[in-house]
Amino acid sequence: MEKLQRTNIVYFMLPIFVAIGLIAGLFYFLPAHEQMTKIERLEVEAPIPPQLYSSSYHLIGTGNKLGTYYPLGKILADYFNNNTNINETDSVFKAIETNGSIDNVKLLEAGNILLGMSESRIVKEAYLKDSKNSKLRLVWPLWYDIIHVLKTPEKYENKDLFPGRLRAYLGQEHSSTLRTSEEILKALKSPRSNFPLNSNEVIPSLSTGRIGFAVIQAGMPNTTVADAILFNNCALYSFSDEAIDKILKQVSTSKSFIIPARTYGAQQETVQTIAIPNVLVASADTPAETVNMLTSLLVKGSMRMKLRYSTLETLPVDIADGERILKELEIPLHEGTIDFLELSRQELNNRNKRNE
Repeated sequence: MEKLQRTNIVYFMLPIFVAIGLIAGLFYFLPAHEQMTKIERLEVEAPIPPQLYSSSYHLIGTGNKLGTYYPLGKILADYFNNNTNINETDSVFKAIETNGSIDNVKLLEAGNILLGMSESRIVKEAYLKDSKNSKLRLVWPLWYDIIHVLKTPEKYENKDLFPGRLRAYLGQEHSSTLRTSEEILKALKSPRSNFPLNSNEVIPSLSTGRIGFAVIQAGMPNTTVADAILFNNCALYSFSDEAIDKILKQVSTSKSFIIPARTYGAQQETVQTIAIPNVLVASADTPAETVNMLTSLLVKGSMRMKLRYSTLETLPVDIADGERILKELEIPLHEGTIDFLELSRQELNNRNKRNE
């Protein structure tokens, strides 16, 4: 009986073994480049997803998943979807992961995305390279990146005992933070150079006197800065008026910014620093009606989005503030944004007349 059962199992499994052998043989004879193509298609992920070049979505270029752009881009896409869909099951707008500002500008210039999130100075530089032919247009200001300069605890003040006080973490290699830090040091004629660290080493190194300063460029409030101050006895450095004047001349599109007292705990005093606006950008080829509608939605929903994500605290709610920020950047506005601003002015005038 046992012999019969074993025979039946062999006959039952035989077709399966044959099928596996055929599949293996098929992959063996498949040309190597075709095998690689199949593997690559399975493994390819953002920053440049496959649907970028063949998508039925309106794509919003953001940043990598470790930063601020990507989660905020998803919030923006969800908000647009929730307020424009005819069918609730449809999604028209989609946030995609990219390598950030520079990538988004390139993707806009190539016509591969509808909107891109970018640091304002990156947009301005790209526009000025070929201002006569550039199709980059501002849609609306987003939040400010605040330059937080953190100091090591006071007990490491003695530079002779703690030489780390002279070292500074200025940002990751090729990052916007490093560029900003270097421009600030150039403006102040300081010879300090970057002390390279992994991102998870910065606060431990700062709190133990291994380094004296660390620069964090991010929206406000920022959890890393809060941890450094509240739990590691670090403090924020405040620039003098004279230093701010020099820095503003060196760092393109930057503006003076005050971090209010108690933003990062009861002991934190008022801090003077600089900020760089982030903006939403589109191509001049994007229809004005589309940009007008999206700008209107963004402005009307700004308060709701602020409640969902604290980094949007500096997102302008007032239309006049938004227009002022855009005009200070000296980059052309999109026709749709111009139409939105004009319509807003007309509505305001009409309300004032009714109230007279």
